Amino acid sequence: MSEDKKKSMQWRHVQALIAGMEASPTQKCLLIVIHCHAQRKGFACASMETLAREIGASLRTTRRTVQLARQRGVVTVEGTDRYWLNIERLKELQRRAAVQP
Repeated sequence: MSEDKKKSMQWRHVQALIAGMEASPTQKCLLIVIHCHAQRKGFACASMETLAREIGASLRTTRRTVQLARQRGVVTVEGTDRYWLNIERLKELQRRAAVQP
């Protein structure tokens, strides 16, 4: 399998994990944007202003959304502009949502 095909499959898998979690549209959008930025380096390197612009939210809303993602364990933040998605945590949240009645 080609490297591009693998990346495409991984992208769809992560996108499905994000779509399947219980979260607001803003939270899901933020995770997708972080994932897009992380494609090359494995982590996203974007300012809070860039994230706000790309998700179409105010800076204040973006800060709260990032904080909530950190509290849920789906995003790790280093410094002021480096973000990692926690794929294992996304999987765990999706499994939990699937078992709840």
